[in-house]
Amino acid sequence: MSDRLPDHEGYPVTHCWYYHLGGRIPYPKEILAHVRECASRGYLYNDIQEAGQKPEPHRARLLAKLEAKIRSDLRRDLTAYRHRVRELRDVRAHGDDIPHEPCCKDIHVGVSLTFSHVFGGFANLETIKQLGSRQLDLFGML
Repeated sequence: MSDRLPDHEGYPVTHCWYYHLGGRIPYPKEILAHVRECASRGYLYNDIQEAGQKPEPHRARLLAKLEAKIRSDLRRDLTAYRHRVRELRDVRAHGDDIPHEPCCKDIHVGVSLTFSHVFGGFANLETIKQLGSRQLDLFGML
């Protein structure tokens, strides 16, 4: 079974037209599964790798600081995503979402952007997680 998020009428889940044309809204667990399947490294990959190259204990402090910021940002982004998803569902339930209109509404853009932020946050956490387990391997503790 694939955790790949499906396109809708030719648009990926990251595109505002995906939501404008009635695409299914992914749950956060599905976004995380998609991150893991596509092995995305996240937008902070270079910063995480640079921190991972530092000698201990500086390395551990930098990675902990990065992880705390990523988790904080991800919590904020998940809250925003849930808020926008609720708003989009309300718009759809009230019939205010007309797919044949030639332009997207702000809510469609908002959901697609917050999806991308959540995706990036999960990808960054996965990168830190993988880096941490690689370090344990170096010491033969796994």
